[in-house]
Amino acid sequence: METVNHGKGEQQGQITASSPQQGQVYGDTTVSDQAIALLGNNYQYNTTYQIGEAKFLNPPDPATTALCHVGFLKKNVSHVLVDITADDDIADWLAPSHSNHQNDTFAGVQPGTGEWFLRSENYTSWLSSSGRSLVLSGIPGAGKTYLASTIINDLRRRKSIKDAYILYFYNSFKRLHEQTAVAIMSSLLRQAFLQNPALGRPVHDLFEEHLKQGRNSKPSLEELRNVLCRLVGTSSRSFLVFDALDECSTTSTDHRAERTSFLASLSSLQHETGLSIIITTRPTQEDLSLLRGLRTISIQADLGDMAAYISLRLDACKKDMFNRADLRDKVQSTILDTAGGM
Repeated sequence: METVNHGKGEQQGQITASSPQQGQVYGDTTVSDQAIALLGNNYQYNTTYQIGEAKFLNPPDPATTALCHVGFLKKNVSHVLVDITADDDIADWLAPSHSNHQNDTFAGVQPGTGEWFLRSENYTSWLSSSGRSLVLSGIPGAGKTYLASTIINDLRRRKSIKDAYILYFYNSFKRLHEQTAVAIMSSLLRQAFLQNPALGRPVHDLFEEHLKQGRNSKPSLEELRNVLCRLVGTSSRSFLVFDALDECSTTSTDHRAERTSFLASLSSLQHETGLSIIITTRPTQEDLSLLRGLRTISIQADLGDMAAYISLRLDACKKDMFNRADLRDKVQSTILDTAGGM
């Protein structure tokens, strides 16, 4: 196998990808119009790709700019075109983006709320050791989803775990069809892949294998779990915030079986990688005993958070009477007394 090097000192058998230009020299070889037409704009980002069995021929005539015989190139570097498929395309093949769920939810969080939990011993202990599980259980309206978004944001801004995988999933009765075990695991794998594409070779391999069966071919739950395990296993720490387990239902009549299937896969993933998990839920009958280091905490609306939210709403109200301190205090105390942890 002959090799083509982009410039001097590149490792043999590899090319460092950049947008090819006509007449650009790779080692002793000049890029041709034919090569540009074949590779096009796909050959665009700075990652090193293995060329395999492709044989690049140096043209004997300096005036000839052909990189190699186009037919031979098409036959031997089809796998390179898979390698350089845009990461976003592969991510979209896995699952739709759910990034707006976190962005929209955290946008509704009043600054400073949730700090009581971030300072708690339960949270700091969970952070300090890998492979632990926290279940935050509370009634509807206790603020569990807003707390989940606060935890995700806190994990993202911590410099001490900047290289960690931080995964999340928001369940909702409004998106039942997106909450099968396969769909959830696909979403988690999408997130892990896009957080560190340089280590995404297992995802490319999975994509290439299913591409042979057609672009509509989708991986199984076990395939997804195995690939996610390989990605997450490359980091010393990884985290998952899984909101509203009680809403993890599907259009299937046997939605409990879907939850059980997902939790079993999640448990094996945790045992193999040391994944740290936080689950929020209403009081539930689900069997979570398979999760490691399990601790269940009862959550109710924090009075300090509620007071801050009420004050914000009163500030936004344009009625002059709410500028009176005595009236504001009365409104606030009345709401807090009757909230009942919601």
